[in-house]
Amino acid sequence: MSTEIMERINKILENELSERHSYFQLKYFVIGKEPTLQGKMWQCIRELRSRKDSLDSTEIQNHELNDKKELIDIKIEKNNMILKSIENLPLGGNWMQESMESSPDN
Repeated sequence: MSTEIMERINKILENELSERHSYFQLKYFVIGKEPTLQGKMWQCIRELRSRKDSLDSTEIQNHELNDKKELIDIKIEKNNMILKSIENLPLGGNWMQESMESSPDN
């Protein structure tokens, strides 16, 4: 894809597009389609419940992602500790024998 097209796409997407119903849609199609006030009230409650469920789902996903991030951070820290311990090993052919001689058990 050309860079000109990508620049146009990015420019269009810079503006936040609302993914909610417009006032017109709410008035005439979502709430307004109900013939009685009680029906309109229940439709409002259903719409609120739907949005709350969506927010709850997003919050759960956020917590799960934070947990995964923490697990990855722990693995990185563990690998860094292993790497440091490997870097501190003495170089040379007798490093195994030297490490055994210097151990407190001998």
